[in-house]
Amino acid sequence: MTKAALIAAAFLSLSLSGACRAGDAAMTQNPTADAAQEDVGEIGFGLWRVVGAPGRCLISLSKTPAGPSALMVLAEGCHGQRLEAAKRWSVVSGVIEIVDERGRVLARVRHQGPDVLEGDGLRLVRASEA
Repeated sequence: MTKAALIAAAFLSLSLSGACRAGDAAMTQNPTADAAQEDVGEIGFGLWRVVGAPGRCLISLSKTPAGPSALMVLAEGCHGQRLEAAKRWSVVSGVIEIVDERGRVLARVRHQGPDVLEGDGLRLVRASEA
């Protein structure tokens, strides 16, 4: 490599490293998905109890990614109920969609207050995590 090429490579390296400092926003392939994930933070992470379900059906809306634009759902004690098959969730136009392994929508719920989600004949209330 010539001296001029080495100098050019050094400047390029310095300019590129300066573009990615701690605290800078990362560029992604899908800015719409990122915006949806930001909305998710305001909408429903946490543990929810399904009101009226036999036993103690709990749904955890996790922050763990479970695919493009979707996060993981953990269902516990929901045997024989539609949410038993829940695997992923995402926010679409302000509505939380809970889907199964194949992407079929099991429920669409909206916030009815800070600790209540309702929709599709379901009512979920925030459960204590202890």
